[in-house]
Amino acid sequence: MSSPNNRKIREQEYLSTNHPGPEPEYLDGEVLERSLPDSEHSKTQTELAWFFRTRRDTQNLFCRTELRMKIHSGRWVVADVAVFHPDEPSGRYPVEPPLIVVEILTEDDRMGDMIDKLQEYRQWGVPYVWLADPKHQALYVMDEEFRQVHHWEAEEPSIRLT
Repeated sequence: MSSPNNRKIREQEYLSTNHPGPEPEYLDGEVLERSLPDSEHSKTQTELAWFFRTRRDTQNLFCRTELRMKIHSGRWVVADVAVFHPDEPSGRYPVEPPLIVVEILTEDDRMGDMIDKLQEYRQWGVPYVWLADPKHQALYVMDEEFRQVHHWEAEEPSIRLT
């Protein structure tokens, strides 16, 4: 969803502006609003952050929530959950893909838009791209295709979430 004023801005202006509501994303001069998180979104995000945080010392997993990342010039995304391995992300805004990105649906999200975003993460080089739908208690992965799964799994380091 685009900004109501549809005014094109430069990346530096996007980065230096305090935006009302959830941190928006940025695409080629346009500020893209994000859906407001609801209680189930927040709960899911908290549980995921806790899961990954408890594995920081044993598996070198570094979890960040609501992290602004630069995919390429002119494209900034905000991940609900980003997990880095084996090191913490460097710099204020990561430009290297994390190991895992998890997006969490709200009732206001459109599945088609979300699938496009998940594909963007894969094209950027994120090995594990996952989607949680708290309302329907469903898990999805985006790898060679978008599909529903019973659990999320990563090989290295070994992670399994149901």
